[in-house]
Amino acid sequence: TGLQPSTKYYYQVTSTPGGTVYGAGSFVTAPAASAASVKFLAFGDTRSNPLDMEKVITQMRKDYAADPAFQSLVLHVGDWVSSDAESAWTKDWFNANPQTRALLAEAPINGVKGNHEMIGGTGVYFAKYYPYPYVSGAYWSFAYGPLHVSVVDQYTGGGYSTGTVQYNWLVNDLATTTKPWKIILIHEPGWAAGTHANNTDVQTYI
Repeated sequence: TGLQPSTKYYYQVTSTPGGTVYGAGSFVTAPAASAASVKFLAFGDTRSNPLDMEKVITQMRKDYAADPAFQSLVLHVGDWVSSDAESAWTKDWFNANPQTRALLAEAPINGVKGNHEMIGGTGVYFAKYYPYPYVSGAYWSFAYGPLHVSVVDQYTGGGYSTGTVQYNWLVNDLATTTKPWKIILIHEPGWAAGTHANNTDVQTYI
């Protein structure tokens, strides 16, 4: 409490009792609700490629070193890890690579669940490590300065076709926000340029 918007703060993690310092980091607080602009970074499909992830994060950290406004928020578009297992989260996401560890200590990360978070399970570890204030399943929304982000769950809870609970929530969520910038955050896009086919449900319903 009492922090100022769009301000960089530093912190350290210590033990009690003893006061051993385990690590330190920084973060930039969210912009004021009345802010007219915001900068953020986005990436995804990190899963089983921690060395490639390290290269991308190296550039991300260079970006907000050059322009501190970019340290405000990171959006992840899903497939954080290779499977729904503790070992996958340890190996893929919470790995020992120095740039990755630094990013996790320096930037708030908000994101959507991908299909790989469901492999071999039900996505319990995604909810364990990122317990966002879900509405149902793993969908929710948040405001960040002039930005409104609607996070759609494509893998649990009845889907998002017309008339479903999530679809009705999304329609209302977008209709009631007064923010000028709106993002629908999903893992599978409606149109794809790689090896995956287009997602026709996204095309039809979203």
